[in-house]
Amino acid sequence: MIKTYTLKNEFLEITCLNLGCIIHEIKMKDSDGKIENIIHGFKNIEDYKTNDAYFGAVIGRTGGRICKGEFELNDVAYSVPTVDRGNALHGGASGFDKKYWDVVEKDNQLEFTYESKDGEEGFPGNLQVKVIYTLDGNQLKLDYYGTSDQDTLLNMTNHAYFNLNPSDLILDMDLKVESDFLIEIDETSIPTGILIPVEDTPFDFRQSKKIGQDIDEEHVQLIRGGGYDHPWKLDGQVVLNTSNGRRVMMVSDQPCVVLYSYNFPVNDDPKHQALAVEFQAEPDGIHHEGFTDSILRKGDTYRQTTVYTFEVV
Repeated sequence: MIKTYTLKNEFLEITCLNLGCIIHEIKMKDSDGKIENIIHGFKNIEDYKTNDAYFGAVIGRTGGRICKGEFELNDVAYSVPTVDRGNALHGGASGFDKKYWDVVEKDNQLEFTYESKDGEEGFPGNLQVKVIYTLDGNQLKLDYYGTSDQDTLLNMTNHAYFNLNPSDLILDMDLKVESDFLIEIDETSIPTGILIPVEDTPFDFRQSKKIGQDIDEEHVQLIRGGGYDHPWKLDGQVVLNTSNGRRVMMVSDQPCVVLYSYNFPVNDDPKHQALAVEFQAEPDGIHHEGFTDSILRKGDTYRQTTVYTFEVV
């Protein structure tokens, strides 16, 4: 059964679900004092039971794609269900986004826990995961933890879709990404391991610009993604701004951010209705030297943190 949980203060009202740790709504003011939900998802929470766009959910065990759904760990071959052009995506056919989590409510926190059994979606190890959402003033902090009784893969992220002016598309929303390099993807959106300098490409957001400014350029990477659907190597923060005064600054200890401009909408949504911002290790890193391999060793603890700061300017 889907249950809702709310964190609220004078700055923000955040509604989450026990299904997939989904962030269903974040309500904030604009410069005129108008309060709106800046998270795109379903209006009816029952619709999240079929959430093909992964709206607002925690993704695991691994965010992004795994080439052909196959990997080797300690000389043992493993197979994850393939759901996207022959590749595994976002943890398999039934990842963390489709699971009901246990929830503990505290004054300004929601603590989500889940046990992923050995062999779930093809991954080894009994895995204990915890995600804590903390509302502190105008900041929302996401802390992720994981431990396993066997070596396994773990690369969690949150798949919230942002639109700071929800009555319009995101094409006029300003985006800044402090990153010098894009990770190249192939025709099936699998990273090739090659880093592309963003300079003089549509992927250069080192200075804030509108998302729609270069999205229709004839660049092979835009063609492959159907728009922006790529990992950037991250050197700093990601910032979203709109003309209505809303700003969201995002920082993470992860080496990569995947941005998805909602190029293939579900149901009756228009294209580019929202922007997914996913902080994580490099997708498919297990197959690429120089990338984070996302191996969680038995007895070690996985940790990562992402902080969102919401402002009206």
